[in-house]
Amino acid sequence: MSLLTINKLTASVGAEVIGVDPDRLAGDAGLGAAILDALEDNGVLVFRGLHLAPEAQVAFCGRLGDVDRSSDGHHPVSGIYPITLDKSKNASAAYLKATFDWHIDGCTPTGDECPQKATVLSAVQVAETGGETEFANTYAAYDELSAAERSHVESLRVVHSLEASQRRVHPDPTPETLARWRARPTHAHP
Repeated sequence: MSLLTINKLTASVGAEVIGVDPDRLAGDAGLGAAILDALEDNGVLVFRGLHLAPEAQVAFCGRLGDVDRSSDGHHPVSGIYPITLDKSKNASAAYLKATFDWHIDGCTPTGDECPQKATVLSAVQVAETGGETEFANTYAAYDELSAAERSHVESLRVVHSLEASQRRVHPDPTPETLARWRARPTHAHP
């Protein structure tokens, strides 16, 4: 018997997980392994209507791997980072404006650790306009390239810099802000 019912949303990325009991997410090791397999196969998973409490979301994430707690202090529950431009709900709301462009969550770790495996989002309050989150399957895009295009890009690396992303929306930072951005190391990704 399968632990999950999966409904593919597109041919290249995304699937809906149907019929998961939210109470099992944090406590069932077999379910966690099945979710990781489904994530590997589909790139993005959607669980509609779970309404997880923040504590349950963090416990679930712990089943999938290490929880990123680098943003502690932004939410009463360690491991939760509020995605909002409302400064009363997130003191670092201005930082999020730089995520409006294409980005990968967790691609600027503080040390040499690998970028995070996944991001778990819970829609608590959805914006009336905007706020879309889009996903792309770069594996599928690479597979669609011609042999000449693959040869051209296979040795290329992209360097992600916190400073570069923040300067797009904050072009004139204070010296203190600039020093804080530059303290975060850059990382090259294939």
